[in-house]
This record gives sequence, structure tokens and C-alpha cells, in this order.
Amino acid sequence: MKYDTIVIGGGPGGALSAGILAQKGYKVIVIEAGSKNRYKVCSGGTPLRSIKLLSILGNPLKIVEREIKGVNIFIGENEVISAQKSEVIGYSYYRSELDQWIRDRAQDHGSEVVYNTVAKKIHIDKHGVRVKCDNKGLMKEYEGELLIGAFGIRPDLLMQLGLKPTEYLISLQSEFVGNIENLDESIKYSFNFIVDSRYSSYSYGWIFPKKEGLSIGITDRMEGEKVTLRFKEFLKHNPIVSKQIKELKVLPIYNREFLAHLNPNKPLEKTYGNRFVVIGDAAGFADPVTWEGIYFSLKSGEIAARVFDILLTNKNFSEKGTKLYEKEWKKEFGKIFNIEWAVKQILWGKDLEYKWIKVAKFFKSNNKRNELLQKGLTEHMSIAPVIKQMSILDKLNIGFRIKGYKLLKNPINFIHVFRTLFS
Repeated sequence: MKYDTIVIGGGPGGALSAGILAQKGYKVIVIEAGSKNRYKVCSGGTPLRSIKLLSILGNPLKIVEREIKGVNIFIGENEVISAQKSEVIGYSYYRSELDQWIRDRAQDHGSEVVYNTVAKKIHIDKHGVRVKCDNKGLMKEYEGELLIGAFGIRPDLLMQLGLKPTEYLISLQSEFVGNIENLDESIKYSFNFIVDSRYSSYSYGWIFPKKEGLSIGITDRMEGEKVTLRFKEFLKHNPIVSKQIKELKVLPIYNREFLAHLNPNKPLEKTYGNRFVVIGDAAGFADPVTWEGIYFSLKSGEIAARVFDILLTNKNFSEKGTKLYEKEWKKEFGKIFNIEWAVKQILWGKDLEYKWIKVAKFFKSNNKRNELLQKGLTEHMSIAPVIKQMSILDKLNIGFRIKGYKLLKNPINFIHVFRTLFS
């Protein structure tokens, strides 16, 4: 059989795109490297905008772990940026449950899904796409007209497609189980981020509540064994984390107390080519400040399906056709990525706590700024959209408070950040 679209990767974006295309009557196959219900290192935080996209295939609220009503950013031991609402702002899921739910819905709509099947070779020519795969030692080949690369962190496949891999960070996560009803009220119903340079100077730690447990992890630069040691210290000695897990037990995943996973640090320079596009982590789509990736995976998957519907209808499989995908995602969220990348250059790195404490005090000192911050955190889980909406005077003010002028040491970077934030 020759498929209309081959999707490599059964994560949120890949499975959603497959489901949407199958709804429209196309022959679609999803090639998933893992088994059913496979685990993924991810906090599982899902804002309402993601739920709207998931609802294209069905009702994702049936597998929710916990309703979320707020966001906390803990800085050091004393400062907190907090945004709380009376209504639900999002949900927490285990990614094993969420991803399987999306794959199952894709199948319900007519998509084929094959598991334990690892893509090894991609060949594209004027006749179509061929993907050679390893299914537990048995080689298989699938043919199609178009390809959606939703394969996560696979530099080898990117290079086969002629794309340059992006920068990567590493995340480590443990799952804790037990009764969490006695935990701090704000924590058990919130997405919780922890800024603590002792354990991660380039990102943050997190505590995301589930029905009967907590997902706890950190993201940082890849530094081998050092990252592992820092994560263990984070669990033992960070005052917020150690307090929450005191009465809980580690839930081993694949017989290990924690697992690691690579995250993209910035989007690829190019996300399309002859007969293909790449989406989600494969395209480098993760929030440059919070590394939230589920929404961008889903949104890019939805855009890919929308564009492929046009291309398949018109039998236009050229690179000029697939370029429409990149044009569309840049229109949807490209500008936000640029702004957040600029914000990251100022916030992360040296003097981490100092800069975040300045941010906290800046927003708390003015009611209008604080209202803007509350909206940004509860809708986007990030402060970058907030900074985008501030006046030029406020941008300059906060820039000097957190020593953004230190970027002058790198004139090219300073000019880029300045143009991005003030354009």
C-alpha cells in the first residue's frame, strides 16, 4: 500500500496530524518507535489552548490527572511569582496516557499506527517517500506521497532530510507517588517552576501535581554525569522539593528512579523540503523560556495537516508547496519564539536569582504590570508575552534592573535582542 502521508513519531503532534488527515479520508500511517503507553520525560502540563487542539479528535478531559488553577515561580528560598485563578487554567497528564489517547483517537478516525518500529532510512525522490524501519530486528519499508517528521530528537533523520540539527538541552525527571492532599494548597493545584542556580543555571526545576503524585524534574545544559548529580542534589536539598516529597515514594520507570530526555533549545533554520515537513521537537519547537512543548507540537501538527490537505488535493508535492507550512507556523507563533529567545538571553545564565528577583519586584510594584503578569502566566505559562505588551519605558526599566545592558559585551547579540524586544 502507498500512503498519502507517512508520519514518523506518535507523540502529540504526529498523532494529531495523522488523526486530522484520516478524518479527511486520507490514508495515513504513524510509525512509532516505542510500545503502547510508553513513558516520556515531560511535566505533562497542558494549558487550555492545547485542550482546544486535542478536542479536534475527541474529549481529552476523560484522562486528566489534575485540574490546574495557577502558576508559581519559586526564586531562591523566599521570593515567589504567583498567578492564581478561581477557574481552571489547564490540566496535568501523564504523557504515557495522553500520547496513547491521541494515537487511539487517530486510529478511531482511520489512521494506521505501528508500534516498536524505528525509522532508519528515509529516501525521497520524484516518485514519493520511502521509509525503511526496524521492527524488533525485522526490516520493513513504507511508501507514501508525503512525510511528516514528528520523530523528536533524531539528528540522524534530520541530516538525511538535509536539515541542520538545532541546539539541545537535557531534562531529568522522577515520578513520586502517594497522598498529596496534605501538600501546600497552591502547589497541588499549580504548575510550579523553581529557579535555583545551584542545580540549573540555564533553566529551572519543576513540580507538576498529578492525582496521586508529583512529576519532578530539572532542565539544563548537557554536562554528562554532572547533570545527574545535580538532579539528585535537587531532590534532596532544594527546600521546596524536599518538603513536598517527604511522605512520597519514588515510582520506578523501566526499573529506574529517574529518566533523561533531550529537549530542543531553538527552532531549526528550515522545517520543510521536497515532500516533507518536520514538527514539534523535531523542528525545535519548545518555548525558549519555559520549554513548554506540548502546545507547539500540537499546533505545528495541526498546521502540517492543514497544509498537507491542500497539497494532496492539488497533488503538489514540491518544496514550493511544503514551504507553506513554514510560512504558516511562523505566522502563528514565530514572533513569540523570537521574543522569548531575546528574553532568555537576558534572564538565564549568571546571577540567575538576582535577575528573577528583580523581575518579581518589578511586576509586584505596579498593579497594571501585575495584572499583565497574571494573564501571561495563566494563559501562556511564560513572562515573554507579558514583556511584549509592555511600554517601551517599562521594557527599558526592567532591562536595566536585571542588567540587560551586560549584553553589550556581545554587540551582535545585544543588537538582536534590542531589535526583537523593541520592534
